[in-house]
Order: sequence, then C-alpha cells, then structure tokens
Amino acid sequence: MIESKLERGILDFEITMGQYENFNSLTLPEINEYGVIVSKNHPLADHSCVTAEDLQNYPIIMSKHTADSDNFRDWYTEPQKLNIVATFNLPDNSQYLVDKGPYCLLIYKDLLPLDKSNLCFLPLEPKIIDHNRLIWSSRNQLSNVASLFLKLIRDSIKSKN
Repeated sequence: MIESKLERGILDFEITMGQYENFNSLTLPEINEYGVIVSKNHPLADHSCVTAEDLQNYPIIMSKHTADSDNFRDWYTEPQKLNIVATFNLPDNSQYLVDKGPYCLLIYKDLLPLDKSNLCFLPLEPKIIDHNRLIWSSRNQLSNVASLFLKLIRDSIKSKN
C-alpha cells in the first residue's frame, strides 16, 4: 500500500479521497460526489437521484473504501438491508457487470468515463461528498523540498479562497 511507503519515508505525500487516520493532512478544494452508475435500461436510470431506499432492491457493487466509510454508513443507517454483492479496489472491471446486469455501482462522480457507454450516473440523495486530501506521515520529518512544496500548496489554497 502507498500508506506504508509514506510511513517508511519512501514517499513524502499522497493525494487521497476520504479520511485517513494517523496521517497529517491538508484538505484540497476539490470534492468528490458519490452516486451510482447504472445501465441506461436499468429501472433507476430515469431517476434524477437515488435514495437509500431505492438501492434496497438491487445488487450493489462498491469500493472497499466506500464500504468502510463513515460517510456512507451515516447516509445509509441500515447497511444490512443492502445487497452488496462485490467490492473492488479498481472500478474499471465493475462497469462491465453494470452494463450487462441489474447492478448499481456506488462510486464517485467522474471516476469512470461514461460518455461513450450505455451507462449513466445518478447522484445520491441526500448528497454525500468526500474531499481530496494531501496526506503525509506524522512520524517522519519532511525534507526541505517537501516542506516548501507543502507551503506552496497551502499558499495556493489560501489565495483561491
């Protein structure tokens, strides 16, 4: 895992989505919105958004990170009612299952290109977002170059606000 490379000092930084414990972090201005990808002939495809109740009737594929996410657990208070049939680390192969079956792929918006496919993205309601975060080890001191990089990123974020 990349996190172990941060801890061992092999990498200085990582950009992540969501929360990571035991690391220093800087929240970046970009956000990631959760939703589901379904085929255009799926019963939910004509919805403008998807609620937790809508998902109860369909098999769901989601990332391992999402399954463990507090954001998702807070949004869906009764996960035992969900039919989670698979989890993934890389979403590319999951889109083929969604294209050919009744599956709902719970994923960040714009993570997969959908423009030339038979798939569509539906946002969750209520909306769930995750921030991108720059993380670095809390146990290792940053080099001068890494410290300068972090200062420049912080200054850039401040100037945009």
